[in-house]
Amino acid sequence: MKNCKIILVSLLLFTSVAQVNGQSSFFETLRTSSWIFGAGWNIVDDNGSPGRIFTVGEAWNMKSYPASIRVEKEYQNGFWFVFKGTYNQYNGAKTINSEPGITSTFLAFDLGARYNFCKLYDINTEWFNFSNEVFDTYGALELGFTLRNTDKVGPSPTLNVGFGMHAWVYKGWGINLEAMGKFGLTGKLIATPANYTQYSFGVVYKLGSNKRLNPKGDKFKKFNTRKSR
Repeated sequence: MKNCKIILVSLLLFTSVAQVNGQSSFFETLRTSSWIFGAGWNIVDDNGSPGRIFTVGEAWNMKSYPASIRVEKEYQNGFWFVFKGTYNQYNGAKTINSEPGITSTFLAFDLGARYNFCKLYDINTEWFNFSNEVFDTYGALELGFTLRNTDKVGPSPTLNVGFGMHAWVYKGWGINLEAMGKFGLTGKLIATPANYTQYSFGVVYKLGSNKRLNPKGDKFKKFNTRKSR
């Protein structure tokens, strides 16, 4: 329990005071910053075997239709606040915590922050010679709450750590890919069956962005909009 409290305090500090700029207030910065909205698919791997992460047929749970949403609000210096909601289903056909035949509705809600690694090393200019930020690679830290009812685990809070990428394709439209390790804050942090892995992919839209792929396919152009740094 003591370790959990330390983790929670660290997350709050990370999301509230990192890279504070004294020239503008917190709320004023949020009022004028960009939004990102997205929807897509999510995959839940809850097989109870951390070393077996690509057992697709045995352990991956996914709906055929989009069942996840994300909302992001830019802060500054590469930091964004993130909210996500996902729906899934354990239908008895996959292995859940080393047991087959488990059925349960799955809901997860997550709130946290992410940091754009391109603010430290911009692969857009260094690798691809793009003038715009086409690829936004990031690391994320979140608190979440997962609702599910199985023989070994019920509803539980989680600490989420992961990484992902936005690839901006056309006038604010892009693709998101993300992988998150979610650690249950119940019982032993590492050994609890509340742990699981979640992957997501989908479409995102950035309000205020006006970037598009050049018809030649090899460069991106800027259309007189303020580049968010």
